[in-house]
Order: sequence, then C-alpha cells, then structure tokens
Amino acid sequence: MVVDAAVVVFDVCDAESYHRAVAWIDKGRICASSSAAVFLVGNKVDVKYRRVIPEEAARVKYIYIFCEKT
Repeated sequence: MVVDAAVVVFDVCDAESYHRAVAWIDKGRICASSSAAVFLVGNKVDVKYRRVIPEEAARVKYIYIFCEKT
C-alpha cells in the first residue's frame, strides 16, 4: 500500500508527543509516495502556559505542511 497523504497530530504541551510524531513521519516515508503530502498539526495551543514545543521549531525543522489547532 502506498500512502499519498498523512495527517499527524501532536500535543504542543508534550515534547515526547512531538518526538513520536516526527518519528512516525520518518517511518511513514517508507510507505509514502515521493509526492505524499504530510500535515503536521500542533494541538492544544490554547494551553499557552504549558506549551513546550514552539511553533517555530515545527515549522523550521521540517518541511511539512504545519498548522495549529486548539
């Protein structure tokens, strides 16, 4: 099975959640087509006082489509 798109969600208040999401994306590349779209979504951005993953870290480090949602 070849994957053409994936949506990966992580908790911006949990660094381990972010690292697992990135690992999943890296492993998923094996099953993905070369033109697969990967959407990386940061969740729980409304809990600003607990945030540990800055938006810039996800945007700069990875060339995926990134957005944030509450």
